[in-house]
Amino acid sequence: MFFLGARWAVRKLEGFVYPKVTRASGSNHAYDKAKYHSETIEELGLPPHNASLLDVFFLSWLIKRGLTSGEFESEHSRELKRYRKDQLSIQDFYYERCDGCLVSDMLNDEGNAFATAYFDFQHGNYLADYEKNLQKDLPSAFHVTYTQENERRFHAVIDARHAQWKQHGVAVGGVK
Repeated sequence: MFFLGARWAVRKLEGFVYPKVTRASGSNHAYDKAKYHSETIEELGLPPHNASLLDVFFLSWLIKRGLTSGEFESEHSRELKRYRKDQLSIQDFYYERCDGCLVSDMLNDEGNAFATAYFDFQHGNYLADYEKNLQKDLPSAFHVTYTQENERRFHAVIDARHAQWKQHGVAVGGVK
């Protein structure tokens, strides 16, 4: 995926060079939206919340690893506190506070750089990791159940990809 209406700049953070998104006209990039999957969910006869599954595993990882923006943390501090105490599900948070969207202004520089390389559904490895570790033999990616065990297991996969990305500085186009 590409950042619409954005230009790239380079910024050093903690000794690593991350591409930084600078918005030429204040535009945001949507990494994904639940509504993009609603027709598929309906065709599969699944509950509407299942449209969020591809995004919420990644969003929960971003939140728990501190890769969200300061503005996002500040704007949603009460709900994030409830989420972190397991008083609010990540799916409810995603729909109620994020309008069912994962967008660039929710993330800090490192979060955006990693999301661009890894969460890109066309070129990154997120979908392949999701299918291998969560979907397995299920009929679709939307048949996965969001559980603490699935979250823990998949977060470990994303942790490994993130460490690999930081170590090797894989550019936009995928974490191999």
